[in-house]
Amino acid sequence: MHNVKLAIQKEILTITINLSEEGQLSRSCKSVVVASTGGNVPLIDGNGYRPERINLSVSKPLPQEDQ
Repeated sequence: MHNVKLAIQKEILTITINLSEEGQLSRSCKSVVVASTGGNVPLIDGNGYRPERINLSVSKPLPQEDQ
């Protein structure tokens, strides 16, 4: 995972992402990936693996002068 923190308390999933992080250029080179789980990731709590999975990607467009 890149720039993603997951926390589970009771039945609540909290996702933390630093939106000010620069990120990496997307494969298409049309946007910047700020945060990603890198695919389907199982959720883990204090009791181990849960049945749920998460697949998350946060991106932003490139600044106009970079396109």
